[in-house]
Amino acid sequence: MRNKRFEIANIPFSFLHDSFHITDWPNPFYFPFQTQKPELIRIQTRRLRNIPSRASFSDLRFDGGAHWRLFENHGQFEVHLFDPKTKAHDRTARISPDFTEVELIHWKKSHFLNWILRPLAEILLVHYLASREGLLVHAAAVRDGDQAYLFVGRSGAGKTTISTFWAGVEGDVSVLGDERLVVRREAGEWFAYGTPWPGMGFRCNNERVRISRVFFIRHGSEHEIIEQGPALYFNELFTQVFSSFWNLEALDQITRTCQKAVEEIPCRLLAFAKAPDVTGFVRNFNCAAQP
Repeated sequence: MRNKRFEIANIPFSFLHDSFHITDWPNPFYFPFQTQKPELIRIQTRRLRNIPSRASFSDLRFDGGAHWRLFENHGQFEVHLFDPKTKAHDRTARISPDFTEVELIHWKKSHFLNWILRPLAEILLVHYLASREGLLVHAAAVRDGDQAYLFVGRSGAGKTTISTFWAGVEGDVSVLGDERLVVRREAGEWFAYGTPWPGMGFRCNNERVRISRVFFIRHGSEHEIIEQGPALYFNELFTQVFSSFWNLEALDQITRTCQKAVEEIPCRLLAFAKAPDVTGFVRNFNCAAQP
């Protein structure tokens, strides 16, 4: 049995794929996340000539539109996944109640790795993190020496732009990612982890950093940092978090983790002009705000 093991945010995944040939291995985004640790989440493929066109479970719990749908029957789950181009149902994932064991049924002999693992791995990760004070967030993250910044924003807010500016800074600077990051509370401190799912800047880094500040970003005519209250920060964060809307208990846990994050991490709004000196602007603010 061929087996690929990946670790995302200290969570090892196992992907067993005798029935499937990966056409883009070594994948440049997943390759740095390889591990030999025993899996906490296991995905095993099974190839059939025909994928069932109707769910074996009748209770639709979440409709992801053109991408995926989740069904439930007495604690058992089934996800139907759709081809991003044709919109045809071409994969079915049968998932254990705790979302750690998956049988992935498909019909293709070979394809790109992401065809198998997205959005399935993200769904599993969101559910696993929910009960462990963790979040999957639309964000970029940068380590600047011993400081690290999380830049949270919707699509088009400037995550890739600001990541590109930081990538051009000389010295001890690294960009963890420009689209999807994991945030976890560990022993009372908050950390960001890179994931193998980059944005338009195609930047991802298997690195863990302690978060110094969170900036909720948007484009502006000039650089400006704005102080607001926890309620606004919560709204800014929660709307950019991948939530498990199919499970109310997990959704409540995600909500409480967002509340803790904005209470415990220094937060600000950041409007910035499209100019590389925003990196120095952020550095100067951080230095001035140090106790």
